[in-house]
Amino acid sequence: MTINRNKLSTLFAAFLFGVLLASCGTIESGIDADQGDQPTDEIPTELPTPVVLETDVPPPPAHIASGLRFTNNDGTWWIDREGALRMLIDKQYARPSLDGKWIAYEEEDPITYMADIWLMDTTTGERRNITNTPDRDDVSPTWVPGRPEIILFGSGTQ
Repeated sequence: MTINRNKLSTLFAAFLFGVLLASCGTIESGIDADQGDQPTDEIPTELPTPVVLETDVPPPPAHIASGLRFTNNDGTWWIDREGALRMLIDKQYARPSLDGKWIAYEEEDPITYMADIWLMDTTTGERRNITNTPDRDDVSPTWVPGRPEIILFGSGTQ
C-alpha cells in the first residue's frame, strides 16, 4: 500500500489536532449554576470588571553620592539618600556598625596622647570606653563583617 506525502501530512495533522482537542478536555460554557448541570441558551456577553489595586509610588532614585562616608577635622560625615550631609559623630575616622546601631571611634587622652576605643549608641547618643587602657594606644577600630559583636583595632605602646 502506497501513501503519498500529502495524505501522510494530512493524516498526521488530523492526528495532532485530535490529540490537542483531547488534551483540552470538555468545554462547559453555557451551564447555569442556579439550574444545576442544565445548559442555558444564554451566553454571557459582559466580562467581569477587572480589579485595580492601588500601588505605592516608588521612591525617587537615590542621590548619586548617597551612602558616601568621609571624615574631616570636624567629625565623620555621611551623605543620605536625598544628598543631604549628615554628621554621624564629632570624631574623625569613626566606623558605624553594619546595622547602624553603633559607632566605634578612637578617643585620645589630651595629657598622655594615648587613645582608647569607644562606642556610641546611635539611638541614645550614650558613649562608653570599651578598652580603657591608659598605658596603651588603641586605634583604628574596624567592625568584622558577619560578626557584629567583634571590633578589630590596633594597639601598642609609645
